[in-house]
Amino acid sequence: MKKLLAPLIISCLFIVTACSSGNEPAASSDLEKKVSELESTIAKLTEENAKLKEGAAPITSKATSTNATEGATPTPKEEPELTIKKGAPITIEDFAEVEITKTKFAKTVNPSSPGSFYTYYEAKGDGTTYLAITAKIKNLLESAKEVDDLVTVKIKYDGKYEYSSFSTIEAGDGSDFNYTSLYPIDPLSTGTAIFLSEVPKEVETSDKSVVAEISINGETYLYTIR
Repeated sequence: MKKLLAPLIISCLFIVTACSSGNEPAASSDLEKKVSELESTIAKLTEENAKLKEGAAPITSKATSTNATEGATPTPKEEPELTIKKGAPITIEDFAEVEITKTKFAKTVNPSSPGSFYTYYEAKGDGTTYLAITAKIKNLLESAKEVDDLVTVKIKYDGKYEYSSFSTIEAGDGSDFNYTSLYPIDPLSTGTAIFLSEVPKEVETSDKSVVAEISINGETYLYTIR
C-alpha cells in the first residue's frame, strides 16, 4: 500500500498543475472541487496505510513466537536407576521378593551343603571362570513359577561387555542342584537360585567395573559387584 500511495499522489499533483495552467474562469470551480476530492482521497489512503502498519507488527511478532515454540525441544526427564544390594530384599507386589545373598567367582560351583551325590558346574572354556550370584526368591504369584519366569540376570563388564547367564536351583537342604524347569517355586514359597555366567578370567582379576543387570517383572535392577 505504501508503494502505491506515492505514485498516486504524484499523479494527482500533476493533474492539479495541468488544470491550474488554464485561463478559463469555469475551470477554477472544477479545479477546486478536484483538489478537495484529492485531499479527501489522500487523507483516507494515509489513514488506511497507518492502520496497515499497525496491524503488521502483531503478525510478525506472532510468527516469531510460533517459530520459537515449534523449534523448542522438551528436555526428557531421566528416570532414576533402580538398584539392589546384597542382603537387602526388594519386594515387587504380587510378583516376587528377591534378596541377593552371595556373589563369587569360581572355576567350579558346588551346592552350599553338598551331599554324598550331587551335581556341580565347571567352566569349560580355557581362561574362563563362573561368576555365580546366589539369590533367595519368594514367589508372590498365585501359581508355581520357574526361576527364569521371575528373575533373569545379565552381566556387564567394563560398562560394555555383556555375558548371559543360566540358572539352577538348590534342593531344600542345599545338598544338590536341581533343574529349574523341573522344580518351580510354589506360591508363597522361597527357593535358592544360583545364576551362573561364564566369563573370561580377566573379569575376575581386573579392577574394572562388574555390574549385574537383574530383570524382575519388566524392570531392571543394577547390582554393583565391583
